[in-house]
Amino acid sequence: RKLITALAGLVTSAAPEIGSQHAGPLRDGLRSLQLAFREESVIPDAPGKGPGEKYTGAVN
Repeated sequence: RKLITALAGLVTSAAPEIGSQHAGPLRDGLRSLQLAFREESVIPDAPGKGPGEKYTGAVN
């Protein structure tokens, strides 16, 4: 959880510096990680309350 949240903060804050060409694939990878975590989690998180969703918005 903490690592996904930290990664989401890093990707979100770095996006303006690295540009959309590089930020897009990082966002895609982060989204895949968030979805995999949500799928495997024993206790489901409410929409928008999963790891990193504070920075990325709700992941579906």
